[in-house]
Amino acid sequence: MELRDYQAAAISATWEGMRTYAGQNPCIVLPTGAGKSPVIATLCRDAVQNWMGRVMVVTHVKELIEQLKSTIIEWYPGLDVGVYSAGLNARCVDNQVVIAGIQSAYKRAGEFGRRHLTIIDEAHLIPEHEDGMYRQFLAEMSALNPNHRVVGLTATPYRTGAGEICAPENILNYESYRAEICGLIAGGYLSRLQNDKAAFTANMSQCAKARGDFAAGEMENIFNNLNDNDRAVRQIADCLETRTAGLVFCSGVKHGATICQMLNDCGVSSSFVYGEMDSKERAKSLDNFQKGRVKCLVNVNVLTTGFDATHVDLVAVLRATTSPGLFYQMCGRGFRLHPGKEDCLVLDFGGNIARHGSLDDPQYGQEALAAWKQAKEEKAEKAAAKLKMCPACGLEVSIQAKECPCGLVFPDSMMPADPESDHSILRGDLPEPEWMDVIRTTYSLHMKNDWSEGDLRTMRVEYYWSEGMRDWPIREWVCVEHTGFAGDKAADWWSRRCDSPVPTTVEAALWFAANGHLADTLRIKVGPDPKNSKFKRIVDYKLGDVPSSDCVPPPAEARGFDPGQGVGSFLDTLDSDIPF
Repeated sequence: MELRDYQAAAISATWEGMRTYAGQNPCIVLPTGAGKSPVIATLCRDAVQNWMGRVMVVTHVKELIEQLKSTIIEWYPGLDVGVYSAGLNARCVDNQVVIAGIQSAYKRAGEFGRRHLTIIDEAHLIPEHEDGMYRQFLAEMSALNPNHRVVGLTATPYRTGAGEICAPENILNYESYRAEICGLIAGGYLSRLQNDKAAFTANMSQCAKARGDFAAGEMENIFNNLNDNDRAVRQIADCLETRTAGLVFCSGVKHGATICQMLNDCGVSSSFVYGEMDSKERAKSLDNFQKGRVKCLVNVNVLTTGFDATHVDLVAVLRATTSPGLFYQMCGRGFRLHPGKEDCLVLDFGGNIARHGSLDDPQYGQEALAAWKQAKEEKAEKAAAKLKMCPACGLEVSIQAKECPCGLVFPDSMMPADPESDHSILRGDLPEPEWMDVIRTTYSLHMKNDWSEGDLRTMRVEYYWSEGMRDWPIREWVCVEHTGFAGDKAADWWSRRCDSPVPTTVEAALWFAANGHLADTLRIKVGPDPKNSKFKRIVDYKLGDVPSSDCVPPPAEARGFDPGQGVGSFLDTLDSDIPF
């Protein structure tokens, strides 16, 4: 098994960030379906094998605990892994890597002893303020080891009503790596999302707020009405005639039960799950959906994280939320690939796309919210001055009214056009190449995973540019030991930076780099690779002056590197210690 390019880049950037930003904790942002588990597994392996670290992996549901344990063992069979979870009846505390449920572990940090690293899956669940299970657990871990470090992983680095989870004063301080949705879709790693105009868009302008989101009771009253339920169910049923499986998110338990019953009445086999139902009954419903015995699964607040049904190709959001993270998690259930699945259709009945923006917009959840609020206010002001006449009783009512006091339900032709229907769930465009100021450049030996004596090696070059608290890396491989096209490309790269002949070994190339005989890379122009947009490529460079370097590097043995040591030993000599 081999990590995908972006997974390897995320791991490399995270370790580099921990070296660079002493005492600060990074967060890795990978879209739903991009494969966080192999990244977590490799972080654990690196910490244990390279630095003799003891690791905690913390998450919030037992399904994720089981999944993480399975992945770590599958990828690295020799790693010492245990589980601590009341729900799984497991109390392991001495293993090098312990995967724990936060509910079981947060009052018992002392049982795990001195740990060097805690990895938090679904890190957006860390609360904003100085309370909660995660913060209590991490505080006790830091008390046991003042050098204890934290790495978070999430698809959605936002909190409801509290902005981004990364900030200088928070537990997680910066994003070490973020994979872009559009690139992963183009690269064949994620399923594309598309959206059609929903049969209606709920008017949330008068809905109260509670704890940073729309108040649950009022929101359910807005959504759970006969006319809108009928229109939503008809549209969902029509769409599922040509699709495999639907996932519906409702505004409350009564609403969900009603929608489920109406779908069954329309001939769409459906089940309903919610938080308070019997666990065995819920497990049975989920199993029936996973195995295709029912075509649609209706839920309330239980399938936003930790639920993977790859065959889902329709997501209907019959609720509204002010949380960009929650909306992303709901739509993200459709990102996963499945045989025969072409895309996933999103039906947004809550105006959430207009509220937060396209999921792949760099400003998703930020500027879009302010723009949406302003547009709503302007729309409300204009609507207040417009009236329409009821054809049944002649009463003049607001142009926005769906129903006349006399009981007539206005047809769609008498409703104003919905400007929110023009918003797309994904923009789908790739960014134009941009110039970036390089803050540092690193050089290292690279060998493929199955390298053996006599195989060719390359020099890996990583350029970093800074954006706020984030350092973003991009890497390239200089093939000085190769011939043909790769060798010619390496010779061109070298001649632009050094006035000495191209070295024939990576060790010699690294000597030149370490001793200041290569021109500094001042700026790089970075854009998507036109052949495969999951990769970024360097389009151009701005270099400093070429140093005078009419010299020959000493032999490899004089620098303390014996090629017979193997890859791991040499990498240890290159990497400074992670400050655990």
